[in-house]
Amino acid sequence: MLLFILGFIDLVGAIFVLLSLAKIQIEISVGIIVAVFLTLKGIYSLITKSHFASVIDLASAVVLFLAYSSIYIHYTITLIVGILLFIKSMQSLIPQLLG
Repeated sequence: MLLFILGFIDLVGAIFVLLSLAKIQIEISVGIIVAVFLTLKGIYSLITKSHFASVIDLASAVVLFLAYSSIYIHYTITLIVGILLFIKSMQSLIPQLLG
């Protein structure tokens, strides 16, 4: 169940990161909450020695923090981080949904 919740947070984070490509202000409070959850997940991943997951979580949190303060990163970096976070979320969600 914990893996499903963490994967769902990744999925929501990936959606918000990819929506930041449109350079529109989505709800700031929701975006900040998602960025805080991704930061906490990144710290948790560092503790459990999952370095790839930690880098992706922290990078997407940085992208969200910057996007919600109207500082936009180049679209290729944002796209790569969003796609990697989406892939990471699917790796957590699909096994939980199928088995």
